[in-house]
Amino acid sequence: MNTNNEGQYLTSGVYQLTCPDFDKWYVGQTGINFAREFEKHLLSFKNHSNSSRFAQHLLENDYPFGKVENVMKILHLNTKGSYMDIIEQFQTYIEIISDRQLNDKDAVTLNQIFETVIKN
Repeated sequence: MNTNNEGQYLTSGVYQLTCPDFDKWYVGQTGINFAREFEKHLLSFKNHSNSSRFAQHLLENDYPFGKVENVMKILHLNTKGSYMDIIEQFQTYIEIISDRQLNDKDAVTLNQIFETVIKN
């Protein structure tokens, strides 16, 4: 799913947060709705907390925290579980091998299945 509308922010799944310089992304998943997850990252930013790697990146680079429609992209709608874990890992893997991620590089290791999917 790549389209965002207000109703989708009330569901859960895998999402991407985009840095204002459009060169780095953070991939995450949430079992709560996207709007509440966005608020958690925003609160981390406002409180200068280290609970969000995305917020940390913005603070370290003196970037503003934009509006949800400009920052959050919904990648997949789903409920919490192993399927969502795999989707998040795959999306994170894509960003890590592209060197565009803000996620922890140690969170994802070389994965031959992901490599095969990406090449096809």
